[in-house]
Amino acid sequence: MLIFQDYENLSDFDDGITSDADIEYDDELDLDNVSSDDTDDQDNNAESGSEDENDDDNDENLPKLKKRKKNIDDGSESFANAVSAILGSKLKAYDRKDPILARSKQTIKKAESEKLEAKARQELLSEKKKVYDKDRVKDLLPKNNENARSILEHERKLKKIAQRGVIRLFNVIMSTQNKTNSEASKTKVLGQDQKDKLITEISKENFFDLVKQAGN
Repeated sequence: MLIFQDYENLSDFDDGITSDADIEYDDELDLDNVSSDDTDDQDNNAESGSEDENDDDNDENLPKLKKRKKNIDDGSESFANAVSAILGSKLKAYDRKDPILARSKQTIKKAESEKLEAKARQELLSEKKKVYDKDRVKDLLPKNNENARSILEHERKLKKIAQRGVIRLFNVIMSTQNKTNSEASKTKVLGQDQKDKLITEISKENFFDLVKQAGN
């Protein structure tokens, strides 16, 4: 009987041990669950914090939009100045009721007067041209072909004569200069003024003589 009682006590003791172990195991499971939930919450908080920081960094990196300046001058001041200038202009008594219309009339009158002046200038210029062209020979060459050849040949002869005359004239001038310089050097004359007078007198005489000789 004692043996069976001891065995029963041992079985009760074993049951007690297993129950305590189960309690401790359950406690460990609960701790694990608690720790996993806490770590998940911390991870989620860390991720959300990092996302917020990234959003802040992205906001800082975005280019800032510049504020557009509003156009202050809308043309009202210039319009007001123009109207005041029109109203402040001197007008006659019967035009003071409608100064703007009176001003437009004045501009029309000015434009008409300018047109009349331009027409008058054109007429004066045309009259001057007529006076200048009155004695001008426009048709230098004859219209008949038969007389044209004879006239052109006569003009060629005259051109050749003129060229020869110019060449002889230059030759005479060169020769007179040489002769006057040689004669002035031979004569004993004191003073530059007297030399100049003598050169001019000699050059005139020699020049006319040489021209006569060339003509003969």
